[in-house]
Amino acid sequence: MASGTLGASPMPLRDLFGGGTAVGLGDAELLRRYAGSGDEAAFAALVARHGPMVAATCRAVLRDHHDAEDAFQATFLVLARKAGSVRAGEALGGWLHRVAYRAAVQRRIEVGRRRRAEVEARPMEVPDRGPAAADFEACSMLHQEIDRLPEALRLPVVLCDLEGLTYEQAAGRLRCTAPALYHRLAKGRKRLRDRLVRRGLTAAAAGTTIEASRATASAAVPAAWASAAVAAGAGGTVPPAVASLAHSLIRSLLMSRIKTMAVGILALGAMISAGVVALAAARPEPAPSATPTPTPPPPRAASPPPATEGRGSRFTVEARDLATDALMPDVRIELKATDGSGSKVGFTSNADGPGVSRFSLSGEARYLHLTARRPGYVPQAMRWDYDANAPAPPDRFLFQMEKATTVRGHVVDQDDRPVAGATVVIDVSKRYPKSGQWVDLKWEDTRADANGRWSFDGVPAEPDSVKLTAYHLQYLTENNAYMPEEFKPHSALRDGSAALRLRRGTPVEVTVRSAEGRPVAGAEVFYGLGRRFGNALPPARTDDRGRLTLGIKPGTASSLTARAPGFGPAKEAIRVGDRPLRVELALPAPHVLKGRVLDPTRKPIAGATVHLSWDGPAARAGEDRGGEAIALERSTDAEGRFAWNEAPANGIHVSVAAGGFTADRSPILDADAAIEHEILMTTPTHVKGSVVDAETGRPISGFTLTHGAAWNRGDPLIWQRGDDIDREAKKAPGSFELTFHQPADRYALRVSVEGYLPGESGLFAPDGTPHALTFRLRRAGPIRGRVLRADGSPAAGGLVYLVPPEEADSIEYLSIENGEIRDGERSAEETAKIGPDGRITLPPREGNFALVALCDAGFAIVHRRDIRGEAAIRLTPWARVSGSVTLDGKPAAGLAIQSQDPDRPLPIPGEPRIDARYYVKTDAEGRFEFRRVMPGHLQLGRWVPNGVERRIWFVSLATIDVESGKAYDLAIGRSGRRVAGRLEIPGDGVWMIRKAEIVAKDSKGKEPMPAIGVEVLQDGRIRAQDLRPGDYRLRIAIHEPPPADACGWGRLIASHEHTFTVDGTADDGPLDLGTLRPVEVAGRTLAVGDVAPDLPFRTLDGKDMKLADFRGKFVLLDFWATWCAPCLAEMPNLAAIHEAYGLDPRFALISVSLDDKAAEAAYAAKAEKWAWRQGHVGPESPAVAAYGATSIPATFLIGPDGEVLATGLRGEALRSAVAAAVGPPPGPDGPRSR
Repeated sequence: MASGTLGASPMPLRDLFGGGTAVGLGDAELLRRYAGSGDEAAFAALVARHGPMVAATCRAVLRDHHDAEDAFQATFLVLARKAGSVRAGEALGGWLHRVAYRAAVQRRIEVGRRRRAEVEARPMEVPDRGPAAADFEACSMLHQEIDRLPEALRLPVVLCDLEGLTYEQAAGRLRCTAPALYHRLAKGRKRLRDRLVRRGLTAAAAGTTIEASRATASAAVPAAWASAAVAAGAGGTVPPAVASLAHSLIRSLLMSRIKTMAVGILALGAMISAGVVALAAARPEPAPSATPTPTPPPPRAASPPPATEGRGSRFTVEARDLATDALMPDVRIELKATDGSGSKVGFTSNADGPGVSRFSLSGEARYLHLTARRPGYVPQAMRWDYDANAPAPPDRFLFQMEKATTVRGHVVDQDDRPVAGATVVIDVSKRYPKSGQWVDLKWEDTRADANGRWSFDGVPAEPDSVKLTAYHLQYLTENNAYMPEEFKPHSALRDGSAALRLRRGTPVEVTVRSAEGRPVAGAEVFYGLGRRFGNALPPARTDDRGRLTLGIKPGTASSLTARAPGFGPAKEAIRVGDRPLRVELALPAPHVLKGRVLDPTRKPIAGATVHLSWDGPAARAGEDRGGEAIALERSTDAEGRFAWNEAPANGIHVSVAAGGFTADRSPILDADAAIEHEILMTTPTHVKGSVVDAETGRPISGFTLTHGAAWNRGDPLIWQRGDDIDREAKKAPGSFELTFHQPADRYALRVSVEGYLPGESGLFAPDGTPHALTFRLRRAGPIRGRVLRADGSPAAGGLVYLVPPEEADSIEYLSIENGEIRDGERSAEETAKIGPDGRITLPPREGNFALVALCDAGFAIVHRRDIRGEAAIRLTPWARVSGSVTLDGKPAAGLAIQSQDPDRPLPIPGEPRIDARYYVKTDAEGRFEFRRVMPGHLQLGRWVPNGVERRIWFVSLATIDVESGKAYDLAIGRSGRRVAGRLEIPGDGVWMIRKAEIVAKDSKGKEPMPAIGVEVLQDGRIRAQDLRPGDYRLRIAIHEPPPADACGWGRLIASHEHTFTVDGTADDGPLDLGTLRPVEVAGRTLAVGDVAPDLPFRTLDGKDMKLADFRGKFVLLDFWATWCAPCLAEMPNLAAIHEAYGLDPRFALISVSLDDKAAEAAYAAKAEKWAWRQGHVGPESPAVAAYGATSIPATFLIGPDGEVLATGLRGEALRSAVAAAVGPPPGPDGPRSR
């Protein structure tokens, strides 16, 4: 069946809507809404938001389009059925990636079994290249590597590189600082790049491959996939193959929960569940709301047994009046029945009196979908799914028919004038206590008439929830997507007074032309980025003159992308002010991208799936993208070839998946008809192991597996936390088998089981040959402790977590959010419940660790060195912080507030690391509360936009020193006077704010810290709050944005300082500073031929040096920071240069950190073992301006006489420039002749 593609063409609104944007509802809130009230709109939002990543993961593993669709649907079906137990917070994408990967692997196994059976039935045919039943050779190499990263590295990679979030957005999701996110993401990318290098790629190609990783998730989601997933979440019909796969995945969760209690059952199920993810922390499964029986059904089974031919069922469907319970005639009942293979099951039906229908199935059905319709009544639907404990449908299904009402209202603008032609979307929910039915009125849309009026029929008189939204192309906001929100009061919907308000935007006239200037009619024009979001607005189309007009909110920074048949795509950034704007998009001539997919022997691979995407003309490896502008899919022909005949000239991201091979992701490619790009696929090392008691030699069951890796030769072993090796292994009592796909230099395995110390293997190479390992485990006693309140009495309830030490070359820590640990943050082996007497028991563990207790009575952190015998874990009482937030004199409802601690101490290698952070959204009155706050320095603030699209920064709202056991109430926005003004931005180009702060001055003229944050809105307005009487100085620095593959800021274009005095209080209203006109400056970047300014710096070991000390040598100078992911991505290239030229007396390599603290750079340099000279100057150093190094990484090759020889060097260009200037690397006896 043909289907549309999200982001490719207009679709019914219920297929488009549901995702929300980065500034909308978060994952946790959407999941809470769906789990708590069956909010289908929230579920649709999750499908839209994460669907592209899930689809790309499934496509990367599965060759067949239909198999990938099954895995996609199964992933979201698992989410729907486990919504009440998933605790992934705002990082649901990481959870879904793992489920999608496991779903695809499981589907691949099933396909392999089926194909193998077909081959056996037709022995004369050439067998398929696909893997055996439990072989994962068809899985994407990159997805496997991402999947096996420790969670601290995996989640940033999934959020940024697979889901396209900006660094700041991902930091917000993970409740960490942006610098911490940068560091974790860069380490994750480096880890992946190193593994690719071990696969045989060059360092540059591997680095580019990782930087282009977001192309994997760029392909748009077919509309049919998205709508089916949303329908399944709403209780719609689920294809049998999808439901069977979802059952198998859910079963793995149940098996992981009971494995210590039923090892025998686990052993029998391991062959089925090998490779299937155990989803986060196992929790009881809630009964599906749509189960059409009065009582909850038993837990769902994994894979149902094969259907038995001719084994049908009979059941009755009754339609009764909800008000009288009387049987109701003239109700149209429709049934869809399918078996385990997805084929339709025949049935006969006949009426058995008014309101009663009897159905007889001709075969065994696994899935039933029933609908009930009667004019004037609420449309209803329900479903039944196979369950091993209840394999046949119930004898009776009941529909409770309710008389329908009509809801209506109008859409108006800011002046209460009607908005004709606005699109209105509705989503209605209601639960019926005696039936598992649901209201079949989801994501319905209609158009407002000439008077802005709209209406919907078929709505219950007393619905649980009615959600509405409206949009119009002349009333666009900074968001390019919408989601229905709860509308109250319902009485307004009944009397027609319900008003949906839109604000008319600034007119933006768009003209699309060819390169020759001819208008292009019917061109698609997309508003904003993130086109893969399912609720993104459909594109507008140009008229016969190639024109269209949009209305966009003033102060918005966004983009427009156009495409049309016969042309290449075009994209332009826009900044909308108060005045009408004209934008021209010139579509270039199309280019041809050609490629060929080959196996390791260079034979062509037919039928491989090739995903192609384009971000825009400035797309480069490592760019912080928020969504692809163009996305499409190709399949290779018999010769392994593919082509895109209407491609852009460059910046094309490519990913490939082929059955029987690990997936490959190429660098960003250029389109050239004369070049055929070759993409080589790779193959995988099998390990068999036995696990026995060291004394008796008897097999041990119930063990778990973890793996460690030394990624490069000479690297130490790094154990992977949050490992999935255990779930991928085929297990039997005392034995296991698994496959390694990652290109590390060496591996090791660790086996853990209750009552034994963990056992570790020796190192082995993933060389493609079989490896046999034996683990002889020693018995040991558990870790015991007792949790005590501050008064010495036992504390009951809560959990204790074991935190291992953080090693110098890995990131392992416990993240505490709002005084709690998210489910899935720690493994079951490292978590213990606090008993009624305060006692806890954890598995044996050697080495350094810490125990962290969290419960209502308080928290405690106890290090192993302080434990003597049974650990006494004494609690410290929590503090409580609450308050209200007022912005512009009004309560700030729905404002996201989070903590940031710039003074947080750096982690110490070898010591356990524990991070505490806080996040909340204000309620309708602007209030918030943190009930569990640790004592110490607490800074609360929010992330705000910063000049250009997708750039944000942190503005502090309040800072307090918290003491244990105390309560604090903050009045943010009411504790001092507000300050307002308007910044006059010079020029018409794009800009960013590097600094915007207000500094108080004391009587001596000194400027104490901290500074007061200033928010600069897109239209230049500024605001700050809570200024108490006194003298202040406002400082602002305006820059160009950095290049797409750099961090920080671009060239300084203007600065401003303004001194003012504040008197009065918050009740006096805002102090208006008027129009502020910055002084334009001629900032410039140091160019080739310039003499490099002297650069004083302090080395990370405390020595004062300057660039002049290296006069007479070639100097490669690198400006960087730990929060800059592109900077960290370049470090392996610098390390390679140091390895080649480090002993050359003619050459010096110097990296200078712009971090606020030298200790941050020192920690990174030690952890990464950077052996060349490291210095620090800080972000405010005059050297930054002198070198134009606000945009980093910034590299300069300087000659012996101080002249700049080259700038902006990256990747292989670094080595080439150094070799051209210095000559070949020195040999063992000194420098070689040039």
